[in-house]
Formats: sequence, structure tokens, C-alpha cells
Amino acid sequence: MLRRTVPLFASRKVRFGVRHKSGGGRRPKKKTYHRVAELDRVMELRKKPLMILQLTSLIQFQPHHSPLFLRDLEKNVGFVRKWAFMALIDKHPSVFRVSGTPPSVSLTARARTLAQEEPNARSSMESLLVTNLRKLLMLCVDCKLPLQTVELVGPQLGLPPILRTV
Repeated sequence: MLRRTVPLFASRKVRFGVRHKSGGGRRPKKKTYHRVAELDRVMELRKKPLMILQLTSLIQFQPHHSPLFLRDLEKNVGFVRKWAFMALIDKHPSVFRVSGTPPSVSLTARARTLAQEEPNARSSMESLLVTNLRKLLMLCVDCKLPLQTVELVGPQLGLPPILRTV
């Protein structure tokens, strides 16, 4: 934007003042992040057990303990994630067993016995979980713990997933 400057004394010379924007109107430089291969590997290793646990819970919650058909896997997790789960099934034959003409996935005998023992282990850990929650409450100033915090820290403490009703 131009600003016209006229001096107090009348003269034939007209001056124009030019206003400059600071920064030149350029976009800020994009930040470049350098990836660390070791940290990426650690994060990938953390994702895989979660996917295994998701798939085992899908198989366990089938009605009448019937195997999970691969076509139903797509309905439960979506088309894109189905391929990640299928690769996971191939990589872990000690946990998952594929059988049948319409391909279906089920747990191996050893994985099934471990899954059946899991509720007993959770119930035996209950006193430890209560102690950990009490310690968390003592760390809070007003002795109140938001539900979002419990949901965030719950898996590290060993809490079962919280079902919210709205």
C-alpha cells in the first residue's frame, strides 16, 4: 500500500513514502524431521503385540467359539487393516491357525489355554491395581482423577478397558 506524503511547505516536488512489510510475506520454512531407525523399530515392536491382542479378542468373542472367517475379518477391521492382520497371522503360526475351504482363523491349543487363564491372572492382580490407583490419587492435588487420565494410563497399570455409557 502506498502512502502519499505532502510536505507542509508547498513545493512542486511530491514525495512518495513506501511501506515495507516485515518478513517479505514468505511462508515459514517447513521443519524437517530426521527419523531415528532405532526409535522407529521400537514403535513398530510396540504396535505388533497390540494387533495380536486385537485379533485374539476378535477370535475369542465369536459366538459358540467358532473360527473367524477371513471375509468377516474385513467387516470387523476394514479392508486396509485386513492385509496387516493377514500378514500377522502368517508371521505367528504358534498363535493362529488357518484352516478350512473358506479360510478361517482360530487360536492354537496353547494360545487358547493361555487366553482361558487370563481372567484368573487379572483377578489375582486386583489388589495390586487398587494399590496403584491409590498411589495415583495421592499424586493428585485435589484427590480427583479425570476419567481420561485413567483411560490413558490404564493399559500400563493392567486395567481392563473402560466401557463408557453416555
